[in-house]
Amino acid sequence: FDEVSRGLRAKDKLLFATTLAAHVRLADGSLDQGEWRVFTRPEEEAHEVGAAAARAAAQPEDMDAIAYVRPPWLPLRAWESSCALAVELPCFAELVPALGTRTRAPPRVAQ
Repeated sequence: FDEVSRGLRAKDKLLFATTLAAHVRLADGSLDQGEWRVFTRPEEEAHEVGAAAARAAAQPEDMDAIAYVRPPWLPLRAWESSCALAVELPCFAELVPALGTRTRAPPRVAQ
């Protein structure tokens, strides 16, 4: 680590250390591959997943379910990212209810 980080610029040292630590945790099983993928996927894919999760939060499948919509103070991109985290990682399941505004689930339109 010391030999490699000596040759890196300051801005790259944190990335190298984080990547190295993540690979150690992946190897010993304390970090799940799915969790690592959530945080390292391309931005376009993350945006698509987030937008779909936000739509699902606003229009749940169950008609009796509580729907959650983006609060006005939270940027759309942050809301979509929060919804994606809540869907993909169980430890973030309560994030959308904590941030979102509760509403009655709107009727789903048959497609």
